[in-house]
Amino acid sequence: MSRLLVSALGIINSIVALILVLSGAGLGKILLAAYGPNARGDIIGGILGGVVAAIFCGGLAALLLIESHLRLIANDVRQHQRVEASRAKAARNAAKAEAATAKAAVKAEAAAAKAAAKASPVARLGAGTAVQTDMECFAICAVRPCFRTRDRPRGI
Repeated sequence: MSRLLVSALGIINSIVALILVLSGAGLGKILLAAYGPNARGDIIGGILGGVVAAIFCGGLAALLLIESHLRLIANDVRQHQRVEASRAKAARNAAKAEAATAKAAVKAEAAAAKAAAKASPVARLGAGTAVQTDMECFAICAVRPCFRTRDRPRGI
């Protein structure tokens, strides 16, 4: 509703300015008619009417121009807020998708480790103790100490 009123005020301001210029031209023609038919009172009156219109209607036109610029700025701010909100939503969705992918990768890695543990030659005995075959133990112990050689005296 306020935009309609501002537009109507702009139209009324233009009409008033036109009336002031035309009435100045008519008044100038009437007042300068006494000086003879060659007196250009309509031009002088039109110029004076234009000056009066610029003073009175120009201020209102400047205010209307400021209002239109503020309206454009407000529209740009609203559009920028919508864009930023959609970017934030997309970032949240991307983070959720990345978290789901990471979770699936961890699950797949755990499943692969479990499958590898089942396929390894280590036999599980009791509560978490592992026994390797003698050949594997000696091959590993040559590189690094293992649980079997830690408890044995050297040279066995």
